[in-house]
Amino acid sequence: MIRFLSRMTLHRLKPEAAHNVAMAGLAALSRLPSGGLIEKRARVRDPRLAQTIFGLEFPNPVGLAAGFDKQAAAVPAFAYLGFGFCEIGTVTADGQPVSYTHLTLPTSDLV
Repeated sequence: MIRFLSRMTLHRLKPEAAHNVAMAGLAALSRLPSGGLIEKRARVRDPRLAQTIFGLEFPNPVGLAAGFDKQAAAVPAFAYLGFGFCEIGTVTADGQPVSYTHLTLPTSDLV
């Protein structure tokens, strides 16, 4: 169902528009008090996946790289969806222009 919906919406949009739609949905999810219900279904809690790296403990090795949520608008949603860690925002002396370099490979459904 989710794959069908993404094909009908996000895959047909330009990368910047798809990113904005995804961020708006994740930001809305972050504000919902019922977001924890999604977390109970999506988050995998298996001690075999836990990692301790440089003294930091991570529940699993799957993370979200920097640049997806530069405004920190959807941080709770990432935990709800099961990411073990995420890099949020950016730190620079001067503001940086937004650059969308997503490439969709239609035959593999990868972004």
